[in-house]
Amino acid sequence: MRTMSSVRRHLGGGALLFALLAAGCASTTQTGSSAAATSPLAGTWRLVSFEMEVQATGEKITPMGKAPLGFLSFLPDGRMAVVITGEARKPGTTEAERAALYSSLVAYTGSYRIEADKWVTKVDASWNPAWVGTEQPRNFKISGDTLREESPWFPRADKAMVRVLNTYARMK
Repeated sequence: MRTMSSVRRHLGGGALLFALLAAGCASTTQTGSSAAATSPLAGTWRLVSFEMEVQATGEKITPMGKAPLGFLSFLPDGRMAVVITGEARKPGTTEAERAALYSSLVAYTGSYRIEADKWVTKVDASWNPAWVGTEQPRNFKISGDTLREESPWFPRADKAMVRVLNTYARMK
């Protein structure tokens, strides 16, 4: 029988978190939504790029690096889960290093609904506890097997208004 630490070593931090989020989604007892089952978002998407746009200047930056890792899944029961990690993350060996890993992670899950060209997630678990119980809207556009996601504008720690622009490829 594997211990949790051996699973962490085997899967790595990001994969473990995604596995836990997916397990939480799979264990729901919610009634499946036919709208979610037929959604153009249904399935799993691999992150291609993570950009942040600064409203005042239009500058686009890559706070997760040029090659972040991530997956976004929309399940037929009306739930979604996303995990995004910055490029070249290394395991933390001290409390400070483990705490610093938090700044290169985005992960949340919840039920979702589609409103025209937007999906709205009612968050029930998140890397950021402030998101739990909130609704997170994201504009989207699908072109072939490419999904473009756009967050609303929000204030960064330095008070600059920014938004996140993610591109995903549909997993086959």
